[in-house]
Amino acid sequence: MVAAVAMTALLPALAEAKTVVVGSPLEGDFTAAERLIAGTVANLNLADPSANPIAPIAGAIVEVRIATVGNESGPYRIRVLRPSGDGATYAAVASGPSVLATGPRMIDPSWPRIPIRKGDTVGLDLDAGVRIGVLKAQAGSASASWNPFLAAGSPRPYSNLVQDQEYGFNATVLPPPAITSVTPSSGPFVGGERIRIRGTDLSYVRTARIGGVPLSSVHRRSERMIEATVPFSPRLGPRRIVVETYAGKARSLYRYVGATRP
Repeated sequence: MVAAVAMTALLPALAEAKTVVVGSPLEGDFTAAERLIAGTVANLNLADPSANPIAPIAGAIVEVRIATVGNESGPYRIRVLRPSGDGATYAAVASGPSVLATGPRMIDPSWPRIPIRKGDTVGLDLDAGVRIGVLKAQAGSASASWNPFLAAGSPRPYSNLVQDQEYGFNATVLPPPAITSVTPSSGPFVGGERIRIRGTDLSYVRTARIGGVPLSSVHRRSERMIEATVPFSPRLGPRRIVVETYAGKARSLYRYVGATRP
């Protein structure tokens, strides 16, 4: 039996966020494939023309899905692979933690995000003896492997390339956030003003600050809007608002003004 399990950074808001999946669509009848040698595997081409073998955007990986086989639990480690330009040589530029895929798993938010650039692809480290779901006879697909693991900062060509085969795993990429407006854009230095921060990809918010001080009562209304309360400021003038998600930081300005006399 082959089942897709998820290893996720933050589950809330994933369905709403404008994410992109890189890798196998995880559709079809997967069969078990066992690694005889420890190494890194990747899908360089996919049969489904709508699937993304490479990242079409930059951002951060927030979810990994794997077609597991039977009671197989891994361990598995996701890697971001960057091509050198010749189509065969890749370097590992970022990686996640080694995890056991025993079912839907929450990744500790204290772990660093896994950045990925446009044009990168995703790989998966498999120890010797670890099994993963594979689709065979997939015209147009091509999977590669590096034996041993493709180490960070050490580009090398793949050890093996198999045509018409697809490894069963993918990664969900969240784009970087952007702020388009802050309403109101100014308020009294005593604080307490409720503001609305509008923009795009405001999902998976880690922190929201103004002048380095946390905003309070932060509430994400949607991936396009956050509401928060500004704190007291000892100084008048503009202060930088910074909203950080797992995919990056977005910045804007808010101006503190003197209290208006009644």
